[in-house]
Amino acid sequence: EADKLVLKSTYIVRRESIKITYPDGHIEVLTPNDAPDLFGLGTGFLLEDGRFVTARHLVESHKFIHNLDDHYKIKLNTMECNGCDIEVSFGAYSTDHAFTFTNKQCVVNGVEDKIGRIEVDTDGDGEQDLVRLAPLNNTDWAYLRTSFRGTLKVCEDIEKTIVKNTKLRVYGYPGGYDEDHHTALSGSCVVAKNGLLNGMIVVTERNFEPGNSGGPVLAVKPDGNAVVVGIVSSGYGDTVGHIVSITNL
Repeated sequence: EADKLVLKSTYIVRRESIKITYPDGHIEVLTPNDAPDLFGLGTGFLLEDGRFVTARHLVESHKFIHNLDDHYKIKLNTMECNGCDIEVSFGAYSTDHAFTFTNKQCVVNGVEDKIGRIEVDTDGDGEQDLVRLAPLNNTDWAYLRTSFRGTLKVCEDIEKTIVKNTKLRVYGYPGGYDEDHHTALSGSCVVAKNGLLNGMIVVTERNFEPGNSGGPVLAVKPDGNAVVVGIVSSGYGDTVGHIVSITNL
């Protein structure tokens, strides 16, 4: 029964369009057919207080550039730095509910973003592109307030809950699994270090992957109730991963 409640409040998040408004007022709309690399899938979840939570690198993916081959991301980032307005529209789908939202509705934390130039010239002006880069750290979260009410509760004593060797449960849509029926998969990971490290939960023995990003990470309390402790952020190698603590919101 508890598993059903979690699944009910876990959503697949799909980027559906990107609206670019140029400084002169001209508007361009991109769809998945125009730039497939910009339209990945992820996960989000609905808390009982109405906040819909996901990962910032899903909501603002163009600010998370990992290599110089991410040409679409770099170009979108550079356009924004040069005065274009970027509005990304999303669809969120659970087993029995769906709604839409945009990046403009989301609360994020960009205080650690860095603005600089990288060794790419996507606009052909002879200069290295100006970009704003966001880090994959404890700021990798985003949320918006909705009129809906979810079933997931936030852990209120996270420092006591995050104990080494504690098994955590992870929910999401790895690789866009079950995209049509919107039923999330459950997985797990194990706490590798007591408490938080710079606002992050360090885990090992993880079995989450791309598509799980933004999904809820839960701990089961002694009374049997599951509470949200974090948000799936990133993984390294085959087993090690980082979870953004829900306390960062």
